[in-house]
Amino acid sequence: MVALCREHLHANLADYIQYMDPEILDRMIANALKRGARLGVHAEDLLGFVVLSFKNGPSFDEQAHIKNLFAKYKDAGSPFLKQLTAEATDADWKEASDNYDSSAWFSEAS
Repeated sequence: MVALCREHLHANLADYIQYMDPEILDRMIANALKRGARLGVHAEDLLGFVVLSFKNGPSFDEQAHIKNLFAKYKDAGSPFLKQLTAEATDADWKEASDNYDSSAWFSEAS
């Protein structure tokens, strides 16, 4: 899954990752995957979660409204990222990005 995410990021978000060390990038992706899984993100949505992590910051899920949305959908029993992103406002995403915490990239380390 890390390789799939890396390929997607290179193809679609190259500006975000072009100068990153490949080993560090893979660790960041693995962390985002673990974080998403811990939050109840379904396998079908994990790539989207990784993309959101790179676009909005690795702790975007801690923004108050977005955090409530994760809690709302966590036990939905089906993929929910599309609904969550539709319900989050532009102000939510801006706040998440403004509160970028680089240490969160490695917060899920085993």
